[in-house]
Amino acid sequence: MDKIFKVFYTTPNYSDDLKFEQAVKDAFQKVREMLMPDRSVMFSSMHNTQYSSPFSITGEINNADLYICNIAKNNSNAMYELGIAQGCNKPTILLIDNEATLSLDIDFLRYVNYDSNTLSNNFTHHLAKAIVSALNDPDDWKLNSLLPSNKK
Repeated sequence: MDKIFKVFYTTPNYSDDLKFEQAVKDAFQKVREMLMPDRSVMFSSMHNTQYSSPFSITGEINNADLYICNIAKNNSNAMYELGIAQGCNKPTILLIDNEATLSLDIDFLRYVNYDSNTLSNNFTHHLAKAIVSALNDPDDWKLNSLLPSNKK
């Protein structure tokens, strides 16, 4: 086994997210199956609440090989964490809830869109593919490389 990839995932802490959390866990399991036996992946997560320490989140993002950020229901913490990931030049996957109203111009970033009311295997499949793609070609998933001024 060559390397253990570290993936850090943050999401808002909403009581109605059990189905979403299960879909994300299913995607993580698919990634493990897709990468084995050559590579391994370790997932860690944190629910971003008003009580989450910015220092612990910053450290987790900085130590991760890939950062996954759930932008759901207009969560300002997610935007802050997204800025940390960009500052650390981390490969990033955004999960964008169809209920989210994005106040920042982030339409050029790569993301997996979902409807929390009708989550399906399709979401799990697309998220797993995005994770594997980002782990295989991390430079292509860095936020700074996607800025319009940095496009080739």
